[in-house]
Amino acid sequence: MTADPRDRRRQFTIINPAVVVVRRGETKEQAWRRHVKKHPEDTSAHVRIFHFIFPLTIKNLLIT
Repeated sequence: MTADPRDRRRQFTIINPAVVVVRRGETKEQAWRRHVKKHPEDTSAHVRIFHFIFPLTIKNLLIT
């Protein structure tokens, strides 16, 4: 029985994003370690780490 070639493509197209917000006085490395401690399933995630200069609120996050 041969494998479906679409299965092989799906294997490489699964994206697991992680967004990490760096707290004041924290480095990107510290923020990532804090995030992985809380979410160990994200160890292989595609990472985006953000520094926010303005006070971070839910309202600020909803503005796009």
